[in-house]
Amino acid sequence: MKNIVKKGLNALGVIAPAVCLVHCLATPIILTALPLISASGPHRHEDNDATFHWIIVAICALAILPAFKSHGKVRVLGLFAAGAAFVLVPAYVHIEGLFPHIAVAIAGSTCLVSANLLNRKYSKAPACCDVPHVHPS
Repeated sequence: MKNIVKKGLNALGVIAPAVCLVHCLATPIILTALPLISASGPHRHEDNDATFHWIIVAICALAILPAFKSHGKVRVLGLFAAGAAFVLVPAYVHIEGLFPHIAVAIAGSTCLVSANLLNRKYSKAPACCDVPHVHPS
C-alpha cells in the first residue's frame, strides 16, 4: 500500500505542474476569446489562482520531501524551491503582460517537473550500503 501511495504521489508531482502550465497558458486565451467570462470572472479567477498554486506546490512537496530525506540531493530541493517560487510569485505579485506571465509559468513548471523526475531518479538509485562490495584481499 505504501508503494502505491508513493507511486501515486510521484505521478501527481509530475502531472500537477504540467496541469498548472496548461492552466496558465490557456486561461489568458480563453478569457480573451470569451468576453462574457472575462467581464464577470477575472476577480474570481485571481482569488482562485493562489489556492490553485498552493495546491500544486503542496502536491510537489508531498512527492519530493519524503524521498529527499533519504537521498539528500540538494539539487532536487533547489529545483523544488525555484519552481515553488516561480509558481507562487504570480499569485501574489501582478506580472504585467502575457509573455512574462507565460515565461514565469513555464519556468515554474519546468523546475517542478525536473525536481520530481530527478527526485525519482535519486530515489531509485541504490545507496552505497545497498550495493555488495568486493574488497581485495
